[in-house]
Amino acid sequence: GEWLPPNSVGGGRRSSKQGACAGSAVSRKHQWRRPAKDFVGTAPLEACKAECSRALSCGAIETVQRSGASGGTEHECYFIDVYSYTSRAAAAVTHVVPRPDGPSCFLKPTYAAALDRCPKPSPDCACCFLAGPQADFSSTGNFQCEDLAFGDLRGLDMWKANFEGVEMTCAAFDDARLLETTFKDAVAARASFVRAKLDRSDFDQTVLPHANFSGATLREAKLEQANLRHATFDGADLSGTSFVESDLSHATFFGAVGVATAQFDRALGLNTAKGLSRTTLAAALVQG
Repeated sequence: GEWLPPNSVGGGRRSSKQGACAGSAVSRKHQWRRPAKDFVGTAPLEACKAECSRALSCGAIETVQRSGASGGTEHECYFIDVYSYTSRAAAAVTHVVPRPDGPSCFLKPTYAAALDRCPKPSPDCACCFLAGPQADFSSTGNFQCEDLAFGDLRGLDMWKANFEGVEMTCAAFDDARLLETTFKDAVAARASFVRAKLDRSDFDQTVLPHANFSGATLREAKLEQANLRHATFDGADLSGTSFVESDLSHATFFGAVGVATAQFDRALGLNTAKGLSRTTLAAALVQG
């Protein structure tokens, strides 16, 4: 996908206006400052993009050109971390602010998609061909293939697969068999798990804003310290599911079953979640 400034996202007209990344809870992480002579055959912007692409928490980059101490030109690269798991609000890069030193801001394509709408899932995603029971996509596995973004994995049997640390923004797992599967530390913004079988799966510290679990079975699954803002659990089976210390701000639970046996200890945003009756939530908290 194409790296674009934030004002180009969401179907708006592309603008040439640039500046510092701005929005909600935006903070910069300085990556490097290097002289121009270091970039032989590689543009500084492309180098910054490549490093952000490998960092799951990075959703945007900011670059700036400065005069070095010896009079030469130096380039700086900053990451904007947009995903968080617990109390700190997730950052949202929404626009640019002009600054005298002339920085430029670009959104990572997968993050841009998560801000807007997902494209149609494709079975030709980078690592989709490896999907199957007990497949290990993690950085320590046999495949070491960590890109399932926008992938079409609907209806597949991936029992006990390992998706730890995998990029799966906008991936579709509808009707898939994902029992006892590991998603720890994965980025799955707007991923779809409609009617998926996810019993005893582990979503510890997984990034899942706007994920859709409608009609899924999540019996005894762990969704702890996860970012579940705006997630949908309508009609899901949540018997024994653990949401301990997760952010459930604006999540929906209409028609979900087994909620009274789920654990919501220290979960954030329950006052904004919808579809949880006071009686059911009180029973869940006592059970936890």
